[in-house]
Amino acid sequence: LNRKRKRVITFHNVLSDDIYTPNVANGVSCSFTQFKTIIESIGKRFKFSLDLDDASTATITFDDGYDNQATVAAPYLIERGIPAYLFVSGQLLNSTNDELTIDKLLHWVSYAPDGLYQISIIDETISFELKSENRQKIWSQIIWPTFIADCGAKGNNVLKALDSAYPYNSIRNGLSADYASQRLAGVTSLHLKILKDQGWQIGWHTRSHYPVAKLSTNEKVEELTWDEEIDSPVMSFPYGGIGDVDVESIEIVKKLGYQGAMSNINLKNKLSGNYFRSRMSLPNDPYSVSYTHLRAH
Repeated sequence: LNRKRKRVITFHNVLSDDIYTPNVANGVSCSFTQFKTIIESIGKRFKFSLDLDDASTATITFDDGYDNQATVAAPYLIERGIPAYLFVSGQLLNSTNDELTIDKLLHWVSYAPDGLYQISIIDETISFELKSENRQKIWSQIIWPTFIADCGAKGNNVLKALDSAYPYNSIRNGLSADYASQRLAGVTSLHLKILKDQGWQIGWHTRSHYPVAKLSTNEKVEELTWDEEIDSPVMSFPYGGIGDVDVESIEIVKKLGYQGAMSNINLKNKLSGNYFRSRMSLPNDPYSVSYTHLRAH
């Protein structure tokens, strides 16, 4: 399926080996060692570039704008001479405690104590049992759909309901300082300057990281209008699936003056084009990276 196609790779969190924990909160994260393995596997088959149309090269991208992307992943790539795109959520820029709502929800599901919970969101009461072995199921079947339905408050009603059932601050205070710094804090203006000086492209990833297709027209414009520290003409849609982006969002991106936008879908679809470019996320397993996803011939 990938033969002769441009390979654009999506990364999120790259955490130091000693603090990486595979759980719901880190479902799209990897350890530094796993990250190096992926980059090395790609590098055996492709050169790296920022050219989004050159199918003979691979392009590395990061979504969200976390501290770990600048302090853990970037130094390794810079040492190897590999430039990348960093798509920054405005809420995370220069932030040490203004965490994304989606991250608070993910950490609640990962770390709240086992037990029976009942939460009330607007006019709906939801009951579920949280156990160590079913947290991914609770996330995908209950919390995520409720988050998507809570478009008026961009998921904050869900967060308030969970916080009432078990305080998020109790979870946050139990996280190590190193983990919280890498995983939850955002990049700084100084980080962006250093990366720009190394040839990286800094793009926009909306302001609050909510699926833009669920928002009103005015909210879409507000979310998609980039910060002054952003210099790339390409932006990345949060989540980046067909249900997360609509035609109106793409038209707004065009009117705002972007030259392109990234999806998180690797197959041709009804939105495919310069403003919904294909990207792939790779597993941490080196065999899969080497032989399943990246085969050039």
